Amino acid sequence: MIPVILSAGEGSRVGEETADLPKWFLNIGDKRICDYQLNALGENFDTIYVVLGHGFTDRDDISEMIPNHDAIDIKPLVYPNWDQTE
Repeated sequence: MIPVILSAGEGSRVGEETADLPKWFLNIGDKRICDYQLNALGENFDTIYVVLGHGFTDRDDISEMIPNHDAIDIKPLVYPNWDQTE
């Protein structure tokens, strides 16, 4: 099994907080949503794919934006047509 986190959407229902980045990077309590998911998946997997779109199609620094988890190889995949998906 290969875990894939879908995080390409705009998160428009959240409002201004997701103007530049997907809700995957928002804080809930003392951690970001991505940290909660990666910590849970990291217990059973050493490689995790993350599909990104909103806020990432024009970035050159994608690897710098991805959270660093020593035990997990996080592989970002940028979907350029994220805003055309229904």
